[in-house]
Amino acid sequence: MASPIDLTASDDDGTPSHKRAKVSHPHVQVNALQQHKEASSEPALGVRDTQDAARAAIMRQALQANRQGRNPLLAELAAARRAREAERGSHEGSAAAKQAPLAARAAPAKGREAQGAPHSISLLSYNIWFDDLGMQHRMDAIGEIIMEQGYPTILCLQASQSIIPANLKTEVTPESYEMMKRSPWFGRYMASPSGLQSYDTAILYNKSHVTAAGPFQRQPFNNSRMGRSVLEAGLSVAGTSLCCATVHLESPTPGAPATAPRKQQLSQALEALDAHQEGNIFLAGDMNWNDDKDGRPQLSPGWRDVWAELRPGDPGFTYDGRSNAMLSNSFRTRLDRIFAKLADWEPESIEMVGQEAIPGLVHTKTRRGKEVQLPVLPSDHYGLLLRLKRVSAG
Repeated sequence: MASPIDLTASDDDGTPSHKRAKVSHPHVQVNALQQHKEASSEPALGVRDTQDAARAAIMRQALQANRQGRNPLLAELAAARRAREAERGSHEGSAAAKQAPLAARAAPAKGREAQGAPHSISLLSYNIWFDDLGMQHRMDAIGEIIMEQGYPTILCLQASQSIIPANLKTEVTPESYEMMKRSPWFGRYMASPSGLQSYDTAILYNKSHVTAAGPFQRQPFNNSRMGRSVLEAGLSVAGTSLCCATVHLESPTPGAPATAPRKQQLSQALEALDAHQEGNIFLAGDMNWNDDKDGRPQLSPGWRDVWAELRPGDPGFTYDGRSNAMLSNSFRTRLDRIFAKLADWEPESIEMVGQEAIPGLVHTKTRRGKEVQLPVLPSDHYGLLLRLKRVSAG
């Protein structure tokens, strides 16, 4: 059995530093991995086991060779992929058949529909954490969540260190964006452009679910000292129009809880969205909201707090230092929320995702001279997955 990957972090001074430990395994294709590291200055693909690591390295080489016209390597990779698919009982032929294994693997549990039939849509809101601790592994894990949940119709991501650059040709390409862009799920989505703030947001919509879309619009908050804004997109889905927006409201800092700025930002976002006079509106994201200090959010008429409505009595701690074993604090609160104002859709279910540790990945924290090994989860937040059903016209 392979040793777990250890990401070492020391937080005695409150500032984490991380490094990836070497892992040995009899099945590692060392040459392929080493050639990949020497041939590319981009971060290596994070993977769950060493066999997948070797295949990922070969994939990168194949893509590079294909761009340079050296097709034999790509052909060899394709043959290997077909062999793996045959082992899983898949059958290739048409383009749709080639995607069948991925779609089958992505089919959500509990009988949920993976392709978002006309009578149902889904929205995933997730603070994916800007920290570099195991970032590639964590981005892979979030990608698996997206696929396992049937490629949600809309993704709202926060705290992503500029997930999408303003100019895709820029030489400074954000690391997390590059990691996602290489992922198998990314090609199914259209992603919003973004600025270069340290804390950024993004909206991605499933191209097979959305029949039409307006331009993405970003409106900076006029009181933010952290460059925060509301990002929105107008979409047509299943014969209905809707507006989806995401925010990462002002974060508290030591000695500055930022309660007043957050309240003003929420009010500004709701006012801007209400001005569209749209029948279906979502506002999702990391609200940094703490009911004990901020009070209950003051929502405009017609708006609903979906978690509170569907799961009354459930605290819904999306940041939970007690249940998230990656963390080493006891702070817990419902930082992340989805608010909705709906005419054609009705919330059916809402749940948290990303609550399981990434297998085989740990990080070591040094506290008071003692080293403690902790698991690594996809993020320090849990994501929120909302599913909605179409309201019958009759």
